[in-house]
Parts: sequence; C-alpha cells; structure tokens
Amino acid sequence: MRVRQKVIESCLQRVDNRTRQITDELKLVQASANQETKSSAGDKYETGRAMAQLEIERLTSQLAEAEVLRSKLVGLKDVGSTDKIVPGVLITTTQGKYFISVSLGLIEVENEKYFCLSADAPIAKALMGKGAGEEVSFQGKTFSILSID
Repeated sequence: MRVRQKVIESCLQRVDNRTRQITDELKLVQASANQETKSSAGDKYETGRAMAQLEIERLTSQLAEAEVLRSKLVGLKDVGSTDKIVPGVLITTTQGKYFISVSLGLIEVENEKYFCLSADAPIAKALMGKGAGEEVSFQGKTFSILSID
C-alpha cells in the first residue's frame, strides 16, 4: 500500500474513533436527560432538560462535522498522481511533511510525521498549485518543496 493511502487510512481511523466517542457521549447525555425526566420536578427539571438538550445539540453538531471530514477523506482516495499540489497529496518540504486534506493535526505513519491540513489553512494556500523544486515563502520563512505524492 502506498504511503498516501496509509495516511488516508490513518486519518479515517482517527475520524472514526472520534465519531464513536461522540456517539457514546450522546448516548450518555440522552440517558441522563431521560433520567432527569423521571426524577425531577419543577424548575430544576426544566433547567436540567434544557442543559441536556444543549449538550445533545452540541454533540450532534460535532457528529455532523466528523461525518463531513470522513466524506472528504474518502473522496481523496481517488486523487491521482499529479505534479502540482492539490487537495489529497502528500508533500515533503524542507520544513516537514504535509497532507492537504482535512484539519486533523499531526499523525504518524511508518515512523514519519505528517501535518494534516485543510486546503483552507494559510500554509496550504501558499503551497497550492506549486510543484516539486519550487520555493514557498510563508510567515517570513522560505522553504523548498522536495516531492509530491
């Protein structure tokens, strides 16, 4: 399996783990809200219910965001070979290794560290459309693009 595919799989695994965590939290909050319904009365009941509902909405929003990230990652599996930087490529520079995909931060694959960046990240925007051998200036630093996979 190519390194790029392993990086995508690692990203998908991180998103899936986050999705499971959010789903588990959502179940706990829902169970707590149901318990609140059975045991409380008056204003305390209303406050507890409202707080639980806010937490459910927050978690539901996070779950939707995780599903969007997963969808974007799956879409990047089909990105073919290119000599220019586009979403879905791995980039090796003199400053580090980047995966232009979704914002997940640092991941490690085969003892190599990759920064997973959204295409909207400022450094990703500076890299877009560039090719191997070109130089990029970002935040006062100049670095070279060594390879694109």
